[in-house]
Amino acid sequence: MTGNLDEKEISKAKAGQKANFPRGIPQCGADALRFGLLSYTCGGSSVNMDILRIDAYRKFCNKLWNATRFALMKLDIIKMGAENFDQSAFKPASKAMVSLLSETFCSLLKVLSLGYCTRVFS
Repeated sequence: MTGNLDEKEISKAKAGQKANFPRGIPQCGADALRFGLLSYTCGGSSVNMDILRIDAYRKFCNKLWNATRFALMKLDIIKMGAENFDQSAFKPASKAMVSLLSETFCSLLKVLSLGYCTRVFS
């Protein structure tokens, strides 16, 4: 094995992994890792990565993806495409959803631009 860790440190880390994660470390994915790292940057200068927290973000990202797919399947937006986006052709329910999504997105951008990302992740 090549690296900058001493053999004692490697064996200690492997023993700690086996004790803390007897079934292995769960696979999380890039989006969950991004959410986790972003949430840690808001809390201070030290990062004590908690894999269970990252796994929770993985589940959240999965739910977000499934909800988005469901909404796009049920709304008129996906049929129109971005190049001919005409809100006047929407059904009333679709207009309401697009309006709420737009308001939510604007609020999120405002909070993030002010540097209050701890409010987003708490």
